[in-house]
Amino acid sequence: MRKWVSILVLVMLNACGLFEADPSNGKSAELNRITIPDANFSPPFDPDVSEYDVFFASFPRSILLTAVAKDTAATIYINDESVASGQSIQVHTAPPEFTITIKVISSDGHRQKFYYLTIREKNANG
Repeated sequence: MRKWVSILVLVMLNACGLFEADPSNGKSAELNRITIPDANFSPPFDPDVSEYDVFFASFPRSILLTAVAKDTAATIYINDESVASGQSIQVHTAPPEFTITIKVISSDGHRQKFYYLTIREKNANG
């Protein structure tokens, strides 16, 4: 009888995820990519980097931004507006520079990461 109780306890603990090799696996709060047509990122996009200057030949009044999360079930907010991973959103901007905030929350809710994009005109920076 004890053997069956022990097995039952182990099965229940395993179902709760206590024996996962990496409990954070798949629950990232990082982005895989940020896409903005006709934009040049400085530095080039890297999921570990949080701040970017995004240059355009002339300052855009709006941009089409797509953010793709590593964790496809993560929640993404672009300037406080919820968007699905891979969903494009039109963001209206204002010169001479405009900062966009992207907040990513892991699907388990335990991690969050912010990315900041400062939209600039290439000529305005020298």
